[in-house]
Amino acid sequence: FGLVACRFKIWYQGWFSRRWLGRTLPVAVPSPGQSLVLGGLDVVAQIRRGTVAQAAAATGAKVIELQSFARSAQGHQGSAQPLTVSALPQGIDSPRSQKPSTSRPSKEPKASSSYASALGRATLAAATDRQWGLATALLEELRLAPEEQCREALAQSDPTRKTALRMCVDGLLKERPPLLAGLEGGLFVALLGARRPYWWTFKIKMVNWRTLWICGEIMIGLPKSKMELSKASRPWTALLPSWETEWENCRWSNAEEHFGQLFEPSSEDQDQVYRMTVDDGADTELRLCFVEPGATASLGHSALRNALGIPLLAGTGKIAGMPASGVFSPGTCARLAAEKTSTGPRETARTLMELGADTRALADDGLSPYTASILKQDPCSILKGLNPGLRLRILRGDANAWAEVARSASGEGYPDMAAGALSRGLIIPQVMAANLLAYCFQADLPLLAVRVLARVDGQRYLMAALERASERSWLRASETILQQWRPGQKKPHWLSPESLKYAISEIQKGHLQFRIILDSMRNYFRLTEAEGFCTDPCVLPLGKGGAEC
Repeated sequence: FGLVACRFKIWYQGWFSRRWLGRTLPVAVPSPGQSLVLGGLDVVAQIRRGTVAQAAAATGAKVIELQSFARSAQGHQGSAQPLTVSALPQGIDSPRSQKPSTSRPSKEPKASSSYASALGRATLAAATDRQWGLATALLEELRLAPEEQCREALAQSDPTRKTALRMCVDGLLKERPPLLAGLEGGLFVALLGARRPYWWTFKIKMVNWRTLWICGEIMIGLPKSKMELSKASRPWTALLPSWETEWENCRWSNAEEHFGQLFEPSSEDQDQVYRMTVDDGADTELRLCFVEPGATASLGHSALRNALGIPLLAGTGKIAGMPASGVFSPGTCARLAAEKTSTGPRETARTLMELGADTRALADDGLSPYTASILKQDPCSILKGLNPGLRLRILRGDANAWAEVARSASGEGYPDMAAGALSRGLIIPQVMAANLLAYCFQADLPLLAVRVLARVDGQRYLMAALERASERSWLRASETILQQWRPGQKKPHWLSPESLKYAISEIQKGHLQFRIILDSMRNYFRLTEAEGFCTDPCVLPLGKGGAEC
């Protein structure tokens, strides 16, 4: 509460002594997660304010934020100084601080950068699945990162080069998945039986959000017998009572894949109870309901108090014909809590804009968030400053309107206007197309480059395309460039001695994509100099590259 710095220290609690396992770096509240490897276990430690602190803050108690304290301290150097935690990742304590921490400079920026990058990947995945509440919650966490790392995290894209901001623009016209779609990747843990309880887990791997069909893996954990426990050098007096089931003292079965179905509550159901069935041959059926913070849920023979600051999703019913009860993992409950908010793509896009997301990042389809907003809907004033008349002309298919926007202050210097017009099949000026092709090679956009090559001569980009041709899409761009030459035209640039010599040297290094130049040279001779080449062929000396030719 307020400004706190602490660390996790971890021991293994044995029966006669404690064994030291390790500790995390010091962190401030709230903190990003730290990964700690304990043998074969990867523990992630993270500190947040608890329910008591949140409730006190809601009643008006003053909570000092780390960022705001650092900024206020810079303005009042005589009365306060920024808190410095020696092992806090650089930039997390004060992203705008003029005096970054000097302790451990080699490891801390990397830890902060990897955490911001992980948040960016998670935000992109949530936006792809149209889980806007989860995406917004992750972006709020990303606010603590430095500006440069934040921009790099938000620049991440999916295989089609679409960023999270572009997903928000596209998601305005798409239906939002139901709440239960957030159960994908979740783990349900239950206790079965009365005399000798055992664990039953169901890992949900896939949720079809249209039909709420699910696919997951079931594992069963049976407690070991007293004889097995005694072989582990544990005294008989230390054995737990028969009704207690330790997670680590179980024999676990192999994972078995089973299908199931989720059911949303009906409109007449005031208790908002969900249902889940699993086709495991034993008519497994569970009633799912949310347990508020501080309340209790059934877990086997006892009750489990919800110590989280969010509702806990618990389930009761029958598994394998026996009464059972359990709960979903805290991570699953956190995703559901974020999705229960009324956040939509507009709120997520607004947060992305505040964090500095690039509105001109081009995707493979030739549209950026800016041009997609022109053709679809503007989620958060991305088109601020654009003349409404020009936009109306663009929607009507006016090619001149695209050129006018490209020459205006809103589009000058941005290649997305040329790509947007090209994606609509419109004619664009030769200079705009040439600049767009250069940008495709700079930004690694091979599919868009193939479309631009239908309008621009790309002979001088052949070597650059072949150097990237380990990827199939760039090899396609290389083939497109080679096909631009037609019989009757002058000798192509790639047939120069320098180009051929470079291609042979690259083939000798193992870069076989350069063989396409030699194949094209053969086709060139066949079409232009077939008679002379067959009667008096050139022969290269052995050992000087003749084998490759």
